[in-house]
Amino acid sequence: MVKKDAWFMSPHLEMDENSECIVNVKLNEYSKINQQINLVGNALKNIIPFDSNSSGLYYHASHPGRIIILYKLKEKVPEIELDDKIDPNTTIKIYTPKFYLNFSRRIIDFYRKMYPKMSEIFGVDLPWIKVEYFLPEDFPKVFGYVPGYDINEALPTTVHVNLALSRYVIGYLEYTATHELVHVMLGKVGVAAMSQTRWFHEGMAEYIAYEITYDMGYRNVSMIRDDHIRIVNYITNNGRELNKLGFIQNWNLLRSDEIGIAYSASFYIINSIASKYGGLDFCRKFAYEAREWSSSHGRIDNMKTLLKVLNKAVGTDLSEQFKSYGFNVETGGRSIFLLGYFIIILVSIVLAIIALTLIKIRKMRRKETPQGMKICKYCGSIIPKESIICPVCLKKLEES
Repeated sequence: MVKKDAWFMSPHLEMDENSECIVNVKLNEYSKINQQINLVGNALKNIIPFDSNSSGLYYHASHPGRIIILYKLKEKVPEIELDDKIDPNTTIKIYTPKFYLNFSRRIIDFYRKMYPKMSEIFGVDLPWIKVEYFLPEDFPKVFGYVPGYDINEALPTTVHVNLALSRYVIGYLEYTATHELVHVMLGKVGVAAMSQTRWFHEGMAEYIAYEITYDMGYRNVSMIRDDHIRIVNYITNNGRELNKLGFIQNWNLLRSDEIGIAYSASFYIINSIASKYGGLDFCRKFAYEAREWSSSHGRIDNMKTLLKVLNKAVGTDLSEQFKSYGFNVETGGRSIFLLGYFIIILVSIVLAIIALTLIKIRKMRRKETPQGMKICKYCGSIIPKESIICPVCLKKLEES
């Protein structure tokens, strides 16, 4: 439970297929139920109907798995603030309901071990890190997020962690906490999370999160990596059609059903480059080159600029590799604005031509008014001389 959002998540339930199984759930102090779900394995099986009686909710279960209920509380859950040092220069603050104190201390302990590794890779420090919990109203694929505005402005920010991770296998929380901090660090070295660079943000976040957490002993995260590779192998015909990965280049154009695949494609590309050019050492070199570039040229916010910095980091031109992924390597952010200015200028010219043409027509009409007709002084239309009201603009005219 966090703020006014709450989840109920049962243990894994098993039942005999030939037996009737009734699950009873009693929820206290709720105002609204958003979703009722039967989760089988890692896949959302179906939305399930619950019935209710004086004892609470009950469900006739027919599939093994977990029962998940997403609901709203009547009252907001009070929070307390935990404040601790994870580094001589960095403070962490977590806003948590008091019954998640142990879970919150687990995050603090993890950041205390992980943060020095992250700071060393990117060559930057953060004065503070804030962590807040959230629970989405729909069953999520999102385990965490950071505000895009803060990343694009290179500001320290708040890492939002899905509280449902408290019920996931060991490693998924740590992976998510690392992933979100990578976004903050990339923003700090000058990489904006714009439409053309979002894939890079997600790919780097997934790659670094995997490398760091796996090395720290969280071996369950290998399941995430394996899922990414399995998905990419499926959509690229086992690597024979890698040009299909270019769909991630403009992230803002992705459909909602493409987002999960886009994360896998982004990881695959960064993993392929990093594996060839030194692993985390590639990430260190990129962070250095990004800091150098952004300090003199401004933020890295389009594919063309990103490729220049990547080329500096690896010491060779990666254009052909990205073309093989289906990317347009000439796409730059400024070209979009130039196109916009061109359209504005073109429209202005067309409107000016139309206005001049209308003025010319009105002048011609004044010179060539047919006998028995007159010109409306309001709209310039040629109308019958005896008209008291213009039939075109409906303005009242002086009597002739």
